[in-house]
Amino acid sequence: MFEMKRYLDTPGSISVSTAEKIYNEIQSHGNDDPDFNELWEDLTEAAIVYVGARNHWNNLPIGEERVAMGKKRSSYHDSFMATLQALGRHCRKTYGDTWMDELGDSTDRKRLGDFAAYLLWFGALKGR
Repeated sequence: MFEMKRYLDTPGSISVSTAEKIYNEIQSHGNDDPDFNELWEDLTEAAIVYVGARNHWNNLPIGEERVAMGKKRSSYHDSFMATLQALGRHCRKTYGDTWMDELGDSTDRKRLGDFAAYLLWFGALKGR
């Protein structure tokens, strides 16, 4: 069972409103910036792979398969974080954005991973 209140009470969690604010700030740069668009596409693809693996891992029983999937999941998480940081650097340099500061750095692995899930959630709802 999942409870949003319990999640939000967890240290390092990210609220829906904060994630939405960051998502919209990032999205405000699309269209006329081919570098941004390429970085955004890379980020979205990395989020799809990571969040899919995260969900799959959550459903595995404790055992060797879960351990093996956990290693893959960590690798996918690293790839997502690298693409997020690349986009953050581009947005800071090109637009003066500071959203990456609010989101966190590479030591905030869980928070950044949670943002991957929000990114896909908002993107899916945006496409409705």
